[in-house]
Amino acid sequence: LASNLGRRRALIAQSLPFLPHTSPLHLLRGHLNLLAAPEGAIEASVKLVRELGSVFVTTGILGRPTLWIADPVALKVLMVTGAKNAGIERSLEGRKLVAQVVGWRSLLTLEGEEHRVHRKMLDPAFNLKNLTPLVPVVSHITDQLISILAAHAGEPIDFVPLSLGTTLNIIGQTGMHPNGNRFDALNQSTPSDLFTAYTAVFSTADQTPLAHMRRFVPPVRYLPLRGNWEYTASLTRVRNAVDAVVNKYALSTTPTTAPTTKVHMAAGSDNASASSGNAYAKRAVVSLITTLQDLLRSRAISRDDMSDELMGVLLAGHETTAIPFSMAVHELGRHPDVLRALYDELKMHDPDELFSGETGYTKLAAMPLLNAVINETLRLHGPIGFVGRQLVGDDEMELPLEDGRVVRIEKGQRMMIPYNAFGLLPSIWGPTVNQWQPSRWFLLATAGNQSPLDLSLDPSLSRKKAVPSLFMPFGAGAHACIGRKLAILNLRVLIARMVLALKWQSRQETVKKRSFVTAGPIEVKICVEQRG
Repeated sequence: LASNLGRRRALIAQSLPFLPHTSPLHLLRGHLNLLAAPEGAIEASVKLVRELGSVFVTTGILGRPTLWIADPVALKVLMVTGAKNAGIERSLEGRKLVAQVVGWRSLLTLEGEEHRVHRKMLDPAFNLKNLTPLVPVVSHITDQLISILAAHAGEPIDFVPLSLGTTLNIIGQTGMHPNGNRFDALNQSTPSDLFTAYTAVFSTADQTPLAHMRRFVPPVRYLPLRGNWEYTASLTRVRNAVDAVVNKYALSTTPTTAPTTKVHMAAGSDNASASSGNAYAKRAVVSLITTLQDLLRSRAISRDDMSDELMGVLLAGHETTAIPFSMAVHELGRHPDVLRALYDELKMHDPDELFSGETGYTKLAAMPLLNAVINETLRLHGPIGFVGRQLVGDDEMELPLEDGRVVRIEKGQRMMIPYNAFGLLPSIWGPTVNQWQPSRWFLLATAGNQSPLDLSLDPSLSRKKAVPSLFMPFGAGAHACIGRKLAILNLRVLIARMVLALKWQSRQETVKKRSFVTAGPIEVKICVEQRG
C-alpha cells in the first residue's frame, strides 16, 4: 500500500489530472466502481477522458495507480517504439484475464521473444493473398444467416446471437477445418455444444458480480459456488471441442485444405441451398489449421501451443467481427437512406463476380460507401474496450506527450489505453461525434496526413490519413490483431451480401453493451424484409 501510494504521489506531482478518493475505504478498493458504472465501464472511461484529458491517473486495489493514456504521441511509444526498445508489454493483469479462457500459449497472452516467434509463424495464415480464396465460403455461410432471417421476415428478431453464430461458423470453417459441423452455431433447433458453451462462458463472465471478482481476484474461481462450477464446465466444453480439432485434424498426415465453392446471388434462402448442393472444390489454401499442421510436424509448435492458439482464435477471431457486424446492421436499420445508397452501390456490380474470390473481393474492397460504413461502425462501436500496458524493462522511462510534456514512468507502472474513447472525442471528430455518419469518411479521406503516426489498419479500407493514431479498432504495433485483414474481409462480405438480399429496420434507438475483453452489444432487435 505504501509503495502504491508513493507511485501515485509521484505521478500526481507531475501535474497530471487524477480521480480523487472520497474515503479510507475508497483508498483500499480504488476506483473499481468504474467497472460497475450504470453506463458501463467503457462509457465511464470515455467520460473520464472527456473530463480529465488525454492523460490522467486513477487508483486500483490497495492504492495502486493506473495511468490512462489517450495521447497520440504517447500511444506511438506505448504500442510501437516502446514495445521494441523500452520493454513495454501488455499488463500482467490483462494477460491473466485472457489466460483464464485461452491459456498461456496463445498470441493473446505470450510476450517477448515467444510472442514474436509465434506471430512470425502464424502470419502466413492471415496474408490477404491466402484469405481471398475463402470469400465464397464466407458468402455461403452468410446465405445460411439470410435464410434464417428471411424465415422470420416481418417479426422482431435479436440479431446478436445470429451474428455470433455466423462468425463462429466462419472461423470454424475457414480458420480450422472445412468440416463445420462441430461449429454449427446457426442450427437453431439444436445449437452446437461449442456455441452453447461459448455463450455461457461470456454471459456468465460479463453479467455477474462473481465474475468481476473471479477476474480480478483469481482465487475466487476455486470457491465452491454454483457460478464457478457453471463457468468451469462451459469453459471445459469449449476447450474439449478445440482439442478435438487438434487431435482429429492437426495430427492428420493428410494436409488440410480449405473449401471453396461457387455461390450465386439472389434473395438468399433458395440459393443458399443451391450453393450447398455443389460439392466443395478442395483447394490448397494456407488456412490457420494448415499452418499449425506444418508447424506441428516440424516440431516448431507443441500440441498445447496449438490448442491455446485455436482458443485465442475463437475468443478474438469471431467476436471482433461479430460486434461490428451487429452494430453495422443496427445502424443501417436506423438509417434507411444509407442502407438504400449502399444497396445501389453494390447493385452496380455482378453479384456472382463480387463473391467469387480474389477478383471480386478487389472490387468489394474498393467500394467507398461500404468502407465508410465499416469505418464509421468501428469508430463508434469498436470491438475492443480498453487494454493494459506495463513497463517491464528499464527502471524508469520518459513518455513524451503531444503538447511537449514528458511523463516519467517507473518500472512496473500499469497503464490503460481506452481504445473506444478515441472514436468518441469531440476534439477529434467534431460536434457530431456521437452520430453515426459514414459520410464523414469521404471528407477525412482527402484531409491529408496531419499526424506523424500512421497506424491505419488496412490502407484499402480507407484512404484516411487524418487521425490514424486515434483510429485503431484492431490495435497497433507488434500486438495488433493478427486477424484484422480476415475480420475486414468478413465484414465486407457479410454486410454486402446481406444488403443485397434483405432490407431491415432497427427496433431500438440505443444498444446496451457489456464490458469484458470485448465491448459487444447485449441485444440488437431488427425486423427484416426480403428484397423483391
